[in-house]
Amino acid sequence: MTRLLTLLLLLIASPLWAAVSYDSVANSGLLSGVNTASYTHTVGGGCSNAAVAIGIYGYGGDRTVTSVTVGTGGGLVNAVEMGGQYANGDGGGYNQWTALWVASGVGTAGQAINVTLNSSQTKLYVSTVSYCGVNALTPTGTAVISYDLNTTPTIAGISSATGEIAVGAVIQRENTGSSTCAVSSINNRDNATETYYSTYLLGDTAGAASVNLTWTCSDSDAWSGVGVSLKASTGIAPHRQRRLVVFQ
Repeated sequence: MTRLLTLLLLLIASPLWAAVSYDSVANSGLLSGVNTASYTHTVGGGCSNAAVAIGIYGYGGDRTVTSVTVGTGGGLVNAVEMGGQYANGDGGGYNQWTALWVASGVGTAGQAINVTLNSSQTKLYVSTVSYCGVNALTPTGTAVISYDLNTTPTIAGISSATGEIAVGAVIQRENTGSSTCAVSSINNRDNATETYYSTYLLGDTAGAASVNLTWTCSDSDAWSGVGVSLKASTGIAPHRQRRLVVFQ
């Protein structure tokens, strides 16, 4: 005689990986003779698990950034530095520099961006891009710092993956004061040029196993850049129910 001995329910939780997506961009405008920048970046109301990438660009001062915050009061988030470098890796003759910071777990609506350096800059520019669906606990992969002289600005070999977004900040020194920089395979989120022969670039592209961020500039001298991949947030899928029925 066959009897039903056991009915076993196995509950299995499966992670869901949401894709990172672009939200909005803002910047400080070009500032002169200061060591701070403050402005408001608006994050979309439907942007869950938001993060902000902050490109910081300076000329004529030490590149040490002492504080980068996003938000105010109970919603204040301290950004984390991904890295920074002088153009051509030289803090003497090429004292243009760039740095990239990332703040995760930020709120929506108007977010105060506050950047402080340890010395005043002849020129200072800050650019921010917000993204949705970023992992709040582990928002980034390993950063890549690149720099060179008289070559195409390229942050090469950023480790990423499908569903992620690789973002990078580049400063490039040029000789004419009228250089233009174009992109073909990436998104150019912000692009500004000032009269001290510097161009400030912030761009991104969809993630893959290895990603390059490249700008083609009409006149490029020394440059430096920092890039990193933003990792996707996770959720828990509804439990799938599996039945194991044993007969004897």
